[in-house]
Amino acid sequence: MNTDPGPSSSLFQNTDLNVNKSQNEEEEEDLEDQKRRKEELQNLLVAKLDDFNFDESTINSSTNISTASNDDIQHKYKYASTTNEQLQVLYEVRTRELATLREEYEKYKAEKSKEIDNLKNKLILGEAENHQLKISLKNAENLLVEKTTMINDLRKELNVVTNHAKQYEKDIEELQIEISTYQTTLNDLHMKNLTQTPLSNKINAEEIQKIHQEQISKLDTLLKDQTRLSEQYLKEINNLRQELQRLVEIELTDKTAINVLTTNFDSAQKQCEELINIIEVLTNENRHLQERLNGSFHYHQTGTEEKRKSVDNFLDKQLEKMKQMLVDKTAHIDTLNMKLKNYGDCLNELLEYRQLKADALKKEIQECNNQEHTKTLLLLRSELINNEKLLQDKDRQISALNSNNRELLEKMEAMISQTRNDIQNISYKYNIPQLEKMAEDFKKAELRIKELEESLSKSEETRLSLVQKLQMLDKKDLESDIKNMKLHHEKEKTNLENQVKKLQNDLDVASTEVDNLKKYVNELVNDNAKLQLEIKQFEDMRNNEEGTLSG
Repeated sequence: MNTDPGPSSSLFQNTDLNVNKSQNEEEEEDLEDQKRRKEELQNLLVAKLDDFNFDESTINSSTNISTASNDDIQHKYKYASTTNEQLQVLYEVRTRELATLREEYEKYKAEKSKEIDNLKNKLILGEAENHQLKISLKNAENLLVEKTTMINDLRKELNVVTNHAKQYEKDIEELQIEISTYQTTLNDLHMKNLTQTPLSNKINAEEIQKIHQEQISKLDTLLKDQTRLSEQYLKEINNLRQELQRLVEIELTDKTAINVLTTNFDSAQKQCEELINIIEVLTNENRHLQERLNGSFHYHQTGTEEKRKSVDNFLDKQLEKMKQMLVDKTAHIDTLNMKLKNYGDCLNELLEYRQLKADALKKEIQECNNQEHTKTLLLLRSELINNEKLLQDKDRQISALNSNNRELLEKMEAMISQTRNDIQNISYKYNIPQLEKMAEDFKKAELRIKELEESLSKSEETRLSLVQKLQMLDKKDLESDIKNMKLHHEKEKTNLENQVKKLQNDLDVASTEVDNLKKYVNELVNDNAKLQLEIKQFEDMRNNEEGTLSG
């Protein structure tokens, strides 16, 4: 039996060896290409995940994980065999951070609800105080109107009394002239009596005595009437003096009431400034917490989107409440401005009244025969001059306080406008469409990564199936399948490269938008610091002015 295979069998053996050798080389090249693509994709994912190193986005920067768990996570992340395991590690880290952030948010929410309740109570107390101040101001205005009418009536009575006094002075002068004429007639009669006889002198003396008795009785009645009128006028002068003293005391009490109202107004302004500062602090804290929550929620599934929306709605409600509080405070400031305007009108009336008194004081005092009357008038005039000086000093203090109040109101209006602009900027920032676009881009990127992983797994399965088919197919089918597989792999490679470039561009755009948002947040923080510095300087200047006024 011939065991020689012959030339035909050796030829087929050589072809089998060549086919197996070429097949092994192609399989090795495919495996190397597959490993190289996996390494490039893994390096690209690691590099892009490391690029997002802002706030608390990496494992090492997380403060919510202990050192032991951190080492364990780093070990898992370092020695993970696939990118799915690495992404799973990062997902666990983010879920832990999200849980801690939720706990912190619940604590923060409870604390801020307590603070908001306290602020509401303070606001209610402030409104009650403002209502009380409004009532006291209305009473003071009514009292001031009554006193002005009373002063006008007394002024009219004083004018009538002065006119009567002038008339009586004229009557006294006329009586003095009559007395002097009677004295001359008496002297003439006395000279005539010396020249006449005793009988005629006796008759003339009786007649003259009768005439003199009649004249003396008339003069006595006239003197009694004049003394009665003088006593009546002295009583009226004393009553007017007492009334004037009472009005001066009432005016001093009104001044003290005005000072008390100005101090209450200053305290209300301070409370408004404190509330504005508290609103700014709350808005900054809410903004910071919103940024942290947004940064954490962007890395998770769409199930957390509803929670983020609920948090956004809560923050929007808080922002609307703060806006309403700001509107209420502006209305309160407008009412205080109206009160100041009413105070200015009342002060103008007081200044007119004082000007009239000053004009009356400038008039010369006519001399009176009674020296006591002139002394009392001079004393009254000196007292009125001293009271006028005191009133002028009080006027200066009131004008200084009014100027300070105007400056404070202007600064408060500027602060309110600034806080309005900040609130509008914050509301605009919360409604920025770029944030939603970034969230959608990140979600699309995550979905695209999952699709790429699925496509890689499918390509691996197709490769294994092709390897099995290669062992079963003929050479021609093998060559055609190899060509088709190469074309398919080249297409997939180009598609993957294009998709990776697109993802890289999207990530670059997102990183630039995040940098812009960080710059905007830093600018807001700097503006807030400048505003707090200006408020502190303004409070120091105001305290210095109050110290100088009290001194």
